[in-house]
Amino acid sequence: MLPHSRRQSLCRQRAFDKISRTQNAIDSTDRFSTDTDRTFSIPSSIISNMAEAEKALIEKVELRIALANNDTKFESALKVYLAPLLLKFASPQQQVRTQISKTVSYLITRINSAKNVKLPVDALINQVKNPTVPKGADPTTVQTYTLLFVSKGISRLSEDEQKLLIPKIINGISSTSSLIGARLFSILCKLLVSFKFPIKSKADEKAYREFLGLEKDDEDNKDEDFLIEKFYKFMIMIPVQANEQGVIPKGISLPGLSKDDVAFFTHNAGVTFDSPTLTSYKRSILKFIEYGFNEKKSNIVLIVSSADSATEISELGTSILKRRSIDHEDPFIVDTLLSLFVGDLSNGRPPAKVQLQEKLMNFFTQSKRAALSSELGKLSSIGLNSEFKKLKQTTVRFIKWVTTIMTDESVQFQDDLSVNMAAQLKASLQTEKALDVTGNFNSYLLQRRYEYEALGLILRKSPKLDGLLYLA
Repeated sequence: MLPHSRRQSLCRQRAFDKISRTQNAIDSTDRFSTDTDRTFSIPSSIISNMAEAEKALIEKVELRIALANNDTKFESALKVYLAPLLLKFASPQQQVRTQISKTVSYLITRINSAKNVKLPVDALINQVKNPTVPKGADPTTVQTYTLLFVSKGISRLSEDEQKLLIPKIINGISSTSSLIGARLFSILCKLLVSFKFPIKSKADEKAYREFLGLEKDDEDNKDEDFLIEKFYKFMIMIPVQANEQGVIPKGISLPGLSKDDVAFFTHNAGVTFDSPTLTSYKRSILKFIEYGFNEKKSNIVLIVSSADSATEISELGTSILKRRSIDHEDPFIVDTLLSLFVGDLSNGRPPAKVQLQEKLMNFFTQSKRAALSSELGKLSSIGLNSEFKKLKQTTVRFIKWVTTIMTDESVQFQDDLSVNMAAQLKASLQTEKALDVTGNFNSYLLQRRYEYEALGLILRKSPKLDGLLYLA
């Protein structure tokens, strides 16, 4: 007699074959009818009969599952039939898709009431990555419903079982559609909450990276780059709730995030976030990238997290960042942070919130690439005109840094830029009066000193501006 696992595998394969047989016949008639050399009309009665056969097969499978009268039998039936059943969402026949929708509704109701039943999560993930659908068919609906059951099945697995799913979720995530990628990312966040991988040595770090499937060259790993981009953007997220009708909002942007960015984490993923859940996910992500990921690129996640409104997250991100070396001239880091600071009109992404802008400006005060950037005018304008005092102070330090770098690099100020920055500094000095100071007076004096020094450096560097007359 064959081992139990082998018998289940054979049953599952027979189920796949049987459920696919009718569809294969339809595929054959489609190819036959679209032959470029001949044109044949397939009688509607044949297509109707095929659809009825598919429906009958679905109903037969549903009956077999319904007859599983205890949790053990139900779980066994799901292992055999669930994945191949979901493939019928790719059927070209509307009545077949309607029937499978009814069957799925029944399954969800029963699964929700059978809390101890495990779902075939591993097989379902494999189906998401490689859906066996008819040639030319859109696999999105199959993948979406398959991921629905994956999401339901995760909480029923042990921590060790969940841990083994993480590499499977990561592998190929960058090549999926936005909708499927969003749902895979959401599932990954759930898995990370309980994820543990003790790191005590460099050998452990290497093993960790190999476990995640990221052992390829650091500079050429699309899945890793995808995750780093999503992780740093997720650090900008704030709680998002469904409306009164239970609909997840769509078409909203947030400081630092475009409408598409927000939709990726919410509407496309089919989830919303309250504050505790968001904090839990962010904490898990920071611990997840502490080791194993490309340190240079993943620093961007830590920099962004350091401005989080939740003290736990900002302190954790800052703590990890302090243990790393930071390359202030890395094109990827600098250019990404510059774009985050000023926003992007091309995709409707607003500038980051002022607390994050202040952290970014601190970074820019140590970056030659930022000082010589084409975004320099926007940086100084946004910073000097901000109502957030810390950002304004940091911007003045940045302007001093810019003038120093341009002197060292023998770079000539652009006339328009120098006039603009000088005007903004002068306006700031004229607007802020000692009588208006309500906070630390020493801080006020230090700020004015920096502003005068920055303005003096600009005037000295810019022949177009007459220093003494300008200050008059």
